[in-house]
Amino acid sequence: MINGIEYRTNLQLGGQRYLPELFINNVVQFLDNLYFSTRKVDYTFGVVLMYTHLNSKATSKMNGRLYYGGLEAFRQNKPYRYAREVPIDDPTVKQSVLNSARYAQARMKPFRGGVLSIGLRDDYTTYFFESGRRPATDLRVGAQNDQ
Repeated sequence: MINGIEYRTNLQLGGQRYLPELFINNVVQFLDNLYFSTRKVDYTFGVVLMYTHLNSKATSKMNGRLYYGGLEAFRQNKPYRYAREVPIDDPTVKQSVLNSARYAQARMKPFRGGVLSIGLRDDYTTYFFESGRRPATDLRVGAQNDQ
């Protein structure tokens, strides 16, 4: 307190407050390429179909944190508060995703030592499960996440 005014300073040490994480992702991918060459240009045409099953538990920033009233309390390791930031529900995300793409590429050598590659790619992704509605998102951001 200085001149009757209370001041606070926050100090955080570290920042690696991680709980065990789990990422089990399975991917099945089919692709097919067609190569065509002329004297000046090499062409590649292709399609991709990929299915991904995600099982992810990302727990970064879920932690416990101690709050101290000052440096002396910190030196003596006497916190006045402890906050535990863990989910109430299981945070595991299970999702299935289907991706597809088609592409075309041309490669040529316009001058000695130079290579020019140009191409186009078109991707499409669809999710098999919609996200659940989270009312907290409506309140904080003003947008629904399930539309």
